[in-house]
Amino acid sequence: MVVAEIIVLNSVIKFQNVVKSKKKYILYASILVGICYLVLSFSTLIALSIACIVLIGGFGMTMKPLYYSYMNKYIESDNRATVLSAVSMARSIVTAVANIIFGYLVDLNVSYTLFGIGIITITFAIVSNVKEEHLKD
Repeated sequence: MVVAEIIVLNSVIKFQNVVKSKKKYILYASILVGICYLVLSFSTLIALSIACIVLIGGFGMTMKPLYYSYMNKYIESDNRATVLSAVSMARSIVTAVANIIFGYLVDLNVSYTLFGIGIITITFAIVSNVKEEHLKD
């Protein structure tokens, strides 16, 4: 998965050029991750499941460095460490709570949980309010 993440991170500019927009890249990458979760919820083929897991790792894990890179453009250098630390702490708290919830749901049914994660991911990707001008270099 780390190799997939490295490949995606090194190819972000190429992907953004293909879709002609940073916003569209984030949208399409997030939708791809959601679709992979949906496929995983139904898949019984090992090769397909491995491919989906690699895509989720490659595209899903690269979002954090991208968002931090975009946030750095807006945060004054005097406050940057504090703001990024607060964002990281909030992200960790949300992740901890989500892990508890999804862990319980996985105990009930793995397929339904993966399907739910896929739907949630696609929904958040579509309704997110990311603007192209916020993604400046």
